Formats: sequence, C-alpha cells, structure tokens
Amino acid sequence: MNFISTVIDWINKDTKGLYESRLQAVVIRCTSMISIVYYVFLAILFLINEQWLLGLYDIAGSTVLMYAVFLTYNKRVKQSFWIYNLAMMFLVVFQIVYLGWGIGAQYSLFLLIIVSMFTTYYTPVFKFLVALFYAVLFCILYLYVQFHMPYVVFLNNIDYFISIITIIHSFGCLVVAGFYFSAKSMGMEKKLVEYNKNLERLAFFDPLTGLYNRRQTLTFINKQVSALEKMETGAFTVVISDIDFFKKVNDVYGHDCGDIVLKEVARILKKTVDKRGLASRWGGEEFLMIFPGADKDTVVGHVESLIDTIRKMEINYNGYVIKLTMSFGVCQYEKGMTADEVIKNADVNLYEAKKTGRDRVVY
Repeated sequence: MNFISTVIDWINKDTKGLYESRLQAVVIRCTSMISIVYYVFLAILFLINEQWLLGLYDIAGSTVLMYAVFLTYNKRVKQSFWIYNLAMMFLVVFQIVYLGWGIGAQYSLFLLIIVSMFTTYYTPVFKFLVALFYAVLFCILYLYVQFHMPYVVFLNNIDYFISIITIIHSFGCLVVAGFYFSAKSMGMEKKLVEYNKNLERLAFFDPLTGLYNRRQTLTFINKQVSALEKMETGAFTVVISDIDFFKKVNDVYGHDCGDIVLKEVARILKKTVDKRGLASRWGGEEFLMIFPGADKDTVVGHVESLIDTIRKMEINYNGYVIKLTMSFGVCQYEKGMTADEVIKNADVNLYEAKKTGRDRVVY
C-alpha cells in the first residue's frame, strides 16, 4: 500500500512551471506509464520472435515516452505534450503498417484527440484542427490496410494475443484520461456552483444573520406594491423592529455577544414569519418583516406573540444570562401608497413605540 501511495503521489506531483497545466502533466504521466509498460512488453515479445525491427522500434518509442514524462517534472509540460503526441502517433502508424488493422493500435488516436482537446495551451480552433488531423489519419490508415498486407504475420495465434493487450492498452489509457479530465470538469463545475451560491448569498442575504438583506427586501416590497396597484383589493403589512438598548449589550458584553444576540433574534423572527412572508435585517439591530396578503390586525397578533417570546428568551454568554425586549412598528399598505411610504409609516410607528416605553408594538 505504501508503494502504491508513493506512485500515486509521484504521478500527481505538481508541475514546477508557473503557468503550466498540472492536469495535462498528470494525464501524460499516467497514459505514458501505461504505454511504456505495453510497448516494453511488446518489444520483448517481438525480440523473442526475432522481429528485431519491431522490438527496437517499440524500445525507442518507450524511451521517447519516458523522456516526455521526465519533461513534465522539469517545467516543460507544453514540450512534453508534443513529444508525447508525436511518439504515440508514430508508434500507432508503425504498428498498423507492420501488423495490420486487426491489432487495434488505431484506437490510441482517440486518446490523442482527447488529450489534445483538453490542453490549456491552444485555442479551440487549433484543437479542432489537431482533432481533424487525427481523424483524417485514422481514415488514411484504414484505406491503407485495404490495399496493403501487413509486413509481419505471427503464427500460433500470437497476433490475437497482441490484439487483446493492444485494445486493453488503448481503452485503459482512454479510461485514465477520461477519469482525470471528467473529475477536473466535475470539480470545476462544483466550484462554480458553490461560487454562484456564494454570490447569491452575498446578493440576497445578510452574512451574519442569514436573513434577506436590505436591497432584496426593497425589491420584494416594490413587487408587492406593483402587484397590488393592478388589483382592486389586496393588502400586505410591513413590520419594522428594533432591539431595545442593543448598544448596551455591545458595550457591556462585547461585539461577539452582540452578534450572538442578532443571530438568535433573527432565528426567532424567521420562525415567526415562517412561510407567511419575508424576514430581513434592515440595518444594525433593526429588522423588517413583510406579510403579503395579511392585514394589520392579523400581523399585530403575530407581533404581540413575538414580543412575549422575545421577553421570555434568555441568552447565555460566558456565564451571563442576557434578556432582551424589542419594539415594533406596523404599517399596512393602502392603495396609492409607495413602497417608501409604507416603510416610512412603519418606521414612524417604531419610533413611537420607542418613545412610549419600548417592549411594545405601535400600529
């Protein structure tokens, strides 16, 4: 297991070049190592059967692939890419010409297409031309074998054995390259999804409390106003609330405690609104709730229950028990009012609640 881990770490080792593709290097390393084992095995088989030219050619090809692997560790991934492609291409052509189409070496051209398409060094047009070149080469080789017999024909079913290991080699390399490239694509897609989620959270939600932010709340209220302006009847109610003496909490217990208080209040407000509407952090220790389709009397009932819940709430912080109260201002939308007017009237009622003793709702 330690040996396997060492090999995996060696294959996945980062490139030294600042602007080189690690993924490209890893794929070249993996597929080259598989190909080196394959071609060395073939070379031994050919030499045993006194096919010196085939054996020496495969040894030479394996040596070139080793050099391509070496370059991936020495700031030469781009150069390695071309050496790898050229070596594999000539090995495929040589095998088809000498051993015939049935050997299956042509499938390695698909591998070269995949590796070329995922390279980061060239434009899409260039990648398309490279892929087109390999596709044309595939067709040329196919036409060639229709009119030319292979130079070497093995006896005792050795050619069938070579075909099997050649196909295993080709598809093994395809699987490895596909695995790495697809894993990279999936990883990038996952990061993109997370990035978009983070953007959405930043655009719509307050990072501390998780409630909707001020901008998204204004958008929601304006939509409510626009919708009700087109209807003969309908209503929605806005509630603005403020934590009483919140500055004292920060001054006495610290801002960390203040953040905990804000989060706990946000949790209760969100639970109160539930599926009835929207809860948001309006700014500082102020919160705003919107109840679409609800009249003032209904919402005041919710708020009075909420006031009682807040009053009974206890927050434990560093051995201290913190108790809170909140003040609320309520305003119901009426035909002809703008979003700003609804918010302003609710804010005026909140100020009145503060002025007349706090821990209450004014509507």
